[in-house]
Amino acid sequence: METPWRTDPALVDKLHPFYPDDLQVLVHDGEPRRTGRRPELCWARIVGHMMGPERRVLASDESAPPRDPLPRTVYTGELLNQPHNLTTIRRGDAIRFYASAGCEHPLMVTQAYLAARAEWSIEPCRACGLCEGLDPPPIMAGTRFPGAEAVPFMFSSHCPLCGGTQLLRCGDGPR
Repeated sequence: METPWRTDPALVDKLHPFYPDDLQVLVHDGEPRRTGRRPELCWARIVGHMMGPERRVLASDESAPPRDPLPRTVYTGELLNQPHNLTTIRRGDAIRFYASAGCEHPLMVTQAYLAARAEWSIEPCRACGLCEGLDPPPIMAGTRFPGAEAVPFMFSSHCPLCGGTQLLRCGDGPR
């Protein structure tokens, strides 16, 4: 039986050669700045897919035309091994992930992240290309601006993978 992930260009070279539904996914407890724990690579078995929210990308140069949104496909899977240092995810847990997140491996996303993602545009990390966050943008803003009365419409963030810079903007707010 042919499955969409076996033909997805973002995944075909990442699938295990003998177990074509298995691949390594970058899993996490959220941003290291908030949780104190780094993401880890774990094996997962893909079991399905669904349509996720729109994933808008900011162009790094304001004079450049807007970039096309990223693919909306969210894959679902089962975590096959126990993370070493993470506390919110365990072997056997159901996970969701994006195949293309601008980094080498697919990236786990939470339901809360998916619920918030459509409202935000993200400028990929200028150093490594990561075009997603590890926490929902409002949680990221709360980590950066504790006690703020409102979530800012735009803020910058250190990339959780390499320390580079990302820019996040809510809705169609001013630049």
